[in-house]
Amino acid sequence: MSEEKKPAADGKILGFSVMSAGNALNALLAYFRFAQITSIFGANWKTDALAVAMVFPQLLRDVVAHSFGSAFIPIYSRVIEDRGHEQGIKFVNRVIGWIFLAGLGLIAGLWHFSGSLVHLISPSGTTELLELASFLL
Repeated sequence: MSEEKKPAADGKILGFSVMSAGNALNALLAYFRFAQITSIFGANWKTDALAVAMVFPQLLRDVVAHSFGSAFIPIYSRVIEDRGHEQGIKFVNRVIGWIFLAGLGLIAGLWHFSGSLVHLISPSGTTELLELASFLL
């Protein structure tokens, strides 16, 4: 009778703890960034435009970070375990290539539709705010 190797639960808990701590640190640094921006430039329509412009990039970062952590890491572990280290490296290279191409597509989409996206985020914003936020996006 052969024994199956089961992944250590401690390793997964540590991995998720590190990812959670990283996400919490990211949120804290984002707060400090905007607090510093408003302390230097004041709370006016220009800093509002920056906050509006940052919504979609932060949203996309969150989506990629969470999907990367929940989907990529288990699949990568399985590839390493089943096919070996060399196939794991090929898998990582392929994923990075697809992320790069998807990122280019997202950047092009954000650039092309920036006016409409900014208007969705701030429908009652002034013309100046919407134009500046669209430019910053």
